[in-house]
Amino acid sequence: MKSANLILDLLRTYGRKGTGVQVLMETAGMFQVSENVMRVTLSRLASRGLVEKVSRGHYRLAEGSDPINDFVEEWRLGERRRRPWQVNHFLIAHCQAPTDKDEWVLSASGFRRAGIGLWMRPDNLVRQGDELRTWLSGLGLSSECLIAEGAHLGKADSERFLQCYDTSSLNRQYKELARALKKSAARLSSLPKAAAMKESFTLGGKALQLLAKDPYLPEEVQEPSTREELWQLMVDYDEQGRGVWTDKPASMPTDMTSYT
Repeated sequence: MKSANLILDLLRTYGRKGTGVQVLMETAGMFQVSENVMRVTLSRLASRGLVEKVSRGHYRLAEGSDPINDFVEEWRLGERRRRPWQVNHFLIAHCQAPTDKDEWVLSASGFRRAGIGLWMRPDNLVRQGDELRTWLSGLGLSSECLIAEGAHLGKADSERFLQCYDTSSLNRQYKELARALKKSAARLSSLPKAAAMKESFTLGGKALQLLAKDPYLPEEVQEPSTREELWQLMVDYDEQGRGVWTDKPASMPTDMTSYT
């Protein structure tokens, strides 16, 4: 694991209160990251404005990092992230010269490429209108990218575009992670403390990554029960993980390497 990702992922769990360098170093040791590398990386992250010093030896995420943390934490909403779909109606994003950040924001929020500079997704997100645009902008979408809501496609065009979503692969990932969470939950309390902390961090991160960046497709496109099962298992696993980390963060740290 990269030291920068480890620091950012751990600091996300502490919120605005932040934490001390010693706690970061102790946790880094579980992942075979040296203290020297962590200190150098922490200094670089501070110079880039991604983390800030609260007091001597005490750091937290810089305020500009919060939108990504908020995005990740929305996994807790589960199916409440979507609303009923008006069949064959789509959100359209047009970015004439999309940046890497634009492409990340669109992909992470469930859009798929539909042509040169054109991205689409089913228009079933809870956020609409100005709230939707403010949310995407907060995640880093360029102001040059235009968003159109409620665009209607013919049935054939709609069905062809929806093939961009590999629902079979998504369902397979849900099931695999659900099995892994069940197995881990059954044995977590019997593991040595450090092993339990590392396992909950890594496995929990995989589940959150999938749930946070899931497109939350309409039930007309993907039956949601398998995803709902994974979500409920992760709610319980997160609670169990917090117990493992009781003398560390207020909530369970998870590996968020692929979010940003």
